[in-house]
Amino acid sequence: MVPLKVSIFVWRLGLNRIATKDNLFKRRVLTDVEQGCSANCGLTEDMDHLFFQCDFYGKIWTLTCSWLGFSIAFRGNLMSHLTQFGGLGGFLTKVRYSQHIIWIAVVWVIWKERSRRIFQIKQENIQTLCERVKLLSFWWLKSKYITFDYDYQFWRLNHILCFSCLVMLLVSVFLRCAQFFN
Repeated sequence: MVPLKVSIFVWRLGLNRIATKDNLFKRRVLTDVEQGCSANCGLTEDMDHLFFQCDFYGKIWTLTCSWLGFSIAFRGNLMSHLTQFGGLGGFLTKVRYSQHIIWIAVVWVIWKERSRRIFQIKQENIQTLCERVKLLSFWWLKSKYITFDYDYQFWRLNHILCFSCLVMLLVSVFLRCAQFFN
């Protein structure tokens, strides 16, 4: 289960109510000069740029998709990106839910890294950030599904098999329900 603070963050992200530099500029907290992306790519930091268009943070999406076994060009705005990423796993609800958890983990890791760069003057490399996505999604899936009894190393290396477990669980529940009603 995704933590409440992360759920609230995603809700605010959907409303474009997070403290990106362009929103802070609109509220007169920052000046014109201070609107640059925290990844030093030279562009203005707005919601779509930060999470979906930035050359630096975009590499996290590329590595995550590579880990998931997908190669895809994403659209550069929130709703299109979420719909496209969530549909990569097919139409089964549990797999789609798992894809959404991974999507939320990527967005959260980007936001935390952005904040770390601004407030702590520290930065992580892309591989470390991708590993953080894997770890967060592992813990959030493990807390959601009781039968998800894999360890982190197995999840990291065999996520497709773990997704298959979720699908098989769904099929077994469906078969039990069908037997019950017959």
